[in-house]
Amino acid sequence: MDWEFLIHCNNEKSALGRDSFQRDHDKLIFSSAFRSLNQKTQIFPMPENYFIHNRMTHSIETSCVGRSLGENTAREIAKLYKIENAYEFQIKIGRIVETACLAHDIGNPPFGHSGESAISSFFETNSGVLSGLNEKQKADLLNFEGNAQGFRLLSRKGGELDVTPNVLAAFTKYPRESVITDYKEESFAARKDQKKYGFFQSEKNVFADISTNFNLLSLSGKNDMAFARFPLAFLVEAADDICYTIMDIEDGVRLRILPFFMALDVLLPILKQSEHNAVIQRCENLADDTQRVSYLRAKVINELTMQCSDCFIRNLKEIENGTFSDSLLSGIEGKLYVNTLKDAAAENLYNYQPVAEIETAGFEIIHGLLEIILELQSAPNTRRNQQRALLFPQQIANPAENLTYYERLLVATDFISGLTDGAAINLFNKIRGVSFPRIY
Repeated sequence: MDWEFLIHCNNEKSALGRDSFQRDHDKLIFSSAFRSLNQKTQIFPMPENYFIHNRMTHSIETSCVGRSLGENTAREIAKLYKIENAYEFQIKIGRIVETACLAHDIGNPPFGHSGESAISSFFETNSGVLSGLNEKQKADLLNFEGNAQGFRLLSRKGGELDVTPNVLAAFTKYPRESVITDYKEESFAARKDQKKYGFFQSEKNVFADISTNFNLLSLSGKNDMAFARFPLAFLVEAADDICYTIMDIEDGVRLRILPFFMALDVLLPILKQSEHNAVIQRCENLADDTQRVSYLRAKVINELTMQCSDCFIRNLKEIENGTFSDSLLSGIEGKLYVNTLKDAAAENLYNYQPVAEIETAGFEIIHGLLEIILELQSAPNTRRNQQRALLFPQQIANPAENLTYYERLLVATDFISGLTDGAAINLFNKIRGVSFPRIY
């Protein structure tokens, strides 16, 4: 593999001297789509405690871990391939991974993963609105994916983001379309990178160009589109996996849902045995459980980052030729302890009653808003809908005439996905007459 080609990009310098990947990073930071993550659910919806994570803080932390993973891994690759300008190579790989990590949740709708389920459920319940679409277009909406929505935002030409192909390729965790009927080998369907899909039919040609540009291994016949991952996508996935599980445990302790001793039981085994006594002693010397879990979290993230980087290098040839299809965390020394950690989070946090209650409410809100939007588009001239239309952007209430019906439905899901938790609640309540604006 030509690793130096992976960091090649046209229009390399901007007027301010930033390279293309710095520019991608900065566009993300300043975008409204990224700002909205500040009020989107991570695990604990709409927290009053600002010391726990939302989608924005999770994305920023994931980007930091991703940068370290990218730079550490690139340093070893530069040695193996005797890359001439090793430092520049290392920095650019780090930037690509960092930026893709920063964007990895950019397409997620409000109310966490239940938001994706709510959109899918709406179209399943109202399947009549999908008549006239082909099977793959229907599948895009019946199994709505935040990953594909993120790809749509990041690849839109002339849009707010429009990032480089390098970052788009690293961002794409699942490089396939929503329906695959013809894998070249039956076993390909069970690959981890084929578990979900990563782009809608509307962006299919964009990913086709990326696959050609980076010579990704094709896994499907000519009528379908499924590929092996771009190598750096493994590092983006690892950074996300490291952060979300450990941060969820930390938040559980901060909110006193999870006792510190339980966090210690699942986090400590991930560290080297030789460190255990010193880590326990340090925890005992700290003032409270919040400080203890923060210290432990930092130690574990550092350990997992090093182990994932080592795993990448050990499997480098398979990653390069597209035959490696597992996650990096599944190939590390501490994988059994990581699985125990995930089980503890699932058992003690993800089914926490307030989380379930608010996500259930979010389900109803998303259903209701989609129903209203489709009514606006199908019967725009009724008095009721003329009034409702004043509360929506012009492109929602009155989509451009040149859009196909499939594209109009995607405009509706664009709008829903772009809402914060609070904005979705407020809009729904205003339309239903549950709340009224102040007039003084």
